[in-house]
Amino acid sequence: MGERRYAVVGLLAASGAMAISGVAAKQASLLLGAWLCAVSAVVVLLVTDLRVRRDHDEAAKGSQHTSLASDSEQSAVMDPVTGLQNDEFFNAVLIPKVATARRRLWPVTVVLIRLSFDNSIQSQFDNDQLIVKFAVLLSRTVREADIACRLSNLVFGLILDDTDEDGGAWTAERIQIAQSKYGDDRIVKVSAGVASYPTHGMDPATILSKANEAMEKAVTNLALPGLGLVIVAPQGPNN
Repeated sequence: MGERRYAVVGLLAASGAMAISGVAAKQASLLLGAWLCAVSAVVVLLVTDLRVRRDHDEAAKGSQHTSLASDSEQSAVMDPVTGLQNDEFFNAVLIPKVATARRRLWPVTVVLIRLSFDNSIQSQFDNDQLIVKFAVLLSRTVREADIACRLSNLVFGLILDDTDEDGGAWTAERIQIAQSKYGDDRIVKVSAGVASYPTHGMDPATILSKANEAMEKAVTNLALPGLGLVIVAPQGPNN
């Protein structure tokens, strides 16, 4: 761009010099040459500007396409109601989390949480309203390093780095206490199942399955008083 502008300036200077010489010498050929130089300079300048605009437009379009692709990828792993990541993200990130725990010789724990509403919740709007309130409370209660996702309508999942099953159960109980103090009282139970690496399994699928079994067992005891059961998966011979 700079070199082309210098060329334009040179052509204009040359045409000016030729015009002056032509006037002084009263030669039509010099005047014609000056005019041609001036026209050439204008053409070079116009072509340069057109190329700059074209390059700028192409760069802008490329940036827009990249942004759209990034937004699309994010929306694919995000729950549209709460803004938390969804089950697809949860299942994908659990794999490297367990691999990291194995390499660094520390535990990693999965906590599955299921909400129970009172009978006044009938509409989808009321359901989503309570889900959003709980998601906010959940995000404020867990550590920044913890991963919190919404896995289905009433189920949330946590992945806790460098945390064993006892720490996972304590985290679930803290969430229950926060719900009882600050949450919407139409959420009547917060039941949880807990499983960890390496206590309950050596691979993500086994750990997740054990946590889900523990959560389902907790949900079957909703009639018991209290905030809801927190059940740690039992250790078995196949762990």
